[in-house]
Amino acid sequence: MANNHTELERRLWGAGDDLRANSKLKSAGYSIPVLGLIFLRYANHKFAEAEKKLAQSGSGRRKLGKTDYQAQGVLYLPEKARFAYPTTWLAECPEASTTPLWVAEAKRYQTTCISKAERKLKMIRMKEKVAGLLVMALALVVAIPAWGQQGATLRVTTDLDCNWKLDDTPQGLLKAGDAKVVPVSLGKHLVQATSTDGRDEWGTVVTVSQAGQEKVAIQLKAAHQQHPAEADWQQHPTWTDPATGLMWTRQDNGSNVDWNQANNYCQNLTLGGYSHWRLPTIEELAAIYDLTQTVNGWHIKGGIRLTKCCSWSSSAGRASGEAWAFGFYIGERLSHVRGYSDVLRALCVRRSRK
Repeated sequence: MANNHTELERRLWGAGDDLRANSKLKSAGYSIPVLGLIFLRYANHKFAEAEKKLAQSGSGRRKLGKTDYQAQGVLYLPEKARFAYPTTWLAECPEASTTPLWVAEAKRYQTTCISKAERKLKMIRMKEKVAGLLVMALALVVAIPAWGQQGATLRVTTDLDCNWKLDDTPQGLLKAGDAKVVPVSLGKHLVQATSTDGRDEWGTVVTVSQAGQEKVAIQLKAAHQQHPAEADWQQHPTWTDPATGLMWTRQDNGSNVDWNQANNYCQNLTLGGYSHWRLPTIEELAAIYDLTQTVNGWHIKGGIRLTKCCSWSSSAGRASGEAWAFGFYIGERLSHVRGYSDVLRALCVRRSRK
């Protein structure tokens, strides 16, 4: 690819030198028009691709308009603004019926003192040079990924009033039924939301692979409606898993803790008249993960209320000095140094017969 770029650069500079040597134009006289033509040719290329795509996916029942092309992330070009739009204003030239508009406009600024044959010859040479520049510029455009990143957007909606973030950057309040459209680059983006009362959290990773609009629907309402009443937690602070016979606390400790703090919390806990609590193993935590159940935005059985996504386990981690934690957002296992505490909680378990 590097050799191709070097060759393209050499040919571009050579074409520029040829224009200076064989025309009455200075570089300042043709640089802006040529750059404009390169952009117009690229825009026309992307417009044609979108036009073909829309024609294949459309029903044919309605006429395509400006918004259809903008939704594809391309610049809308009216017919007279397209690269190959013909004009016949230059009636004295035999090629007038097929002369693109930009060529015709350029000829307005040429002097009229040269002969018709010389003017035609110069125009042919100019068209050949510009055509070569356009081909090379398009090759460079294809080789530069950043060009393809233009025009990508996220359209974010929610079913419950919330405060949301994009890639950890706060985006403010989003009301139910409203939509927010934000420009993004190609790649993966983290969308997070918290209900306005702070009780529910939601998040997802969105992959944007091409220009256009990607839709994201924040879903908080269902989880918000499933909150067990506070009185229920007070009356039944524990839950016994019928599949394993293990008794669990129905809420975590409620604040950030490192591994030693989590371990001490469970060992010293007395709840519902029960003692002998401990940190669960990583396998025991994985067993209460359930995608079909949601409490506070986390997928967990038994109506257990988590204040953050992740809970420490008693299991040794991947490396020395680490321990496994479990994330109830997507069911992932995370190995952390035992002194780490951010977003980590203590959820305790015991044998129900003990």
